Amino acid sequence: MEELFTLAYTQELAVDEFDVDQETFFAAVKTASILQDWMNEVSQDKIIERYDIGPGDLHSRVEIADWLLYAFAEVGKILKYEHVREVEKLRLRIKYGVREELLPVVSLKGIGRVRARRLFDSGFDSIEKLRRATLSELISIPGIGERLAKSILEQVRHG
Repeated sequence: MEELFTLAYTQELAVDEFDVDQETFFAAVKTASILQDWMNEVSQDKIIERYDIGPGDLHSRVEIADWLLYAFAEVGKILKYEHVREVEKLRLRIKYGVREELLPVVSLKGIGRVRARRLFDSGFDSIEKLRRATLSELISIPGIGERLAKSILEQVRHG
């Protein structure tokens, strides 16, 4: 994605003036790059610095993409589009700002992208592994205190 942006920015990539103006094209490429970084777990601070945007700009782009993907998935269900599941996964990845591997863990209450990554990196890459976890194992993970660890265990064991 970054190569595409660089290519477009240096005008080596022809933009058909009749289809879209350059400013609109660059804005679309920038938004796609921002969302790609967000889904690849680049920190919010790095994204803000890299693209010279504010936190609200990032949040609004994520919200708009979430809404559009939700609408697309709903229309896809009606039209029996075969790739609805992939669209729904993409929507969740954008919503939470994570790679696909974190989707099971990030769905838990109190677990965002940073804690999900820490749980995953500590070997808790599935709900089943979290069910077998002990309170002390979870508490030993940075960012997971006793209250949150108890909440996680309650969620995965009793729904």
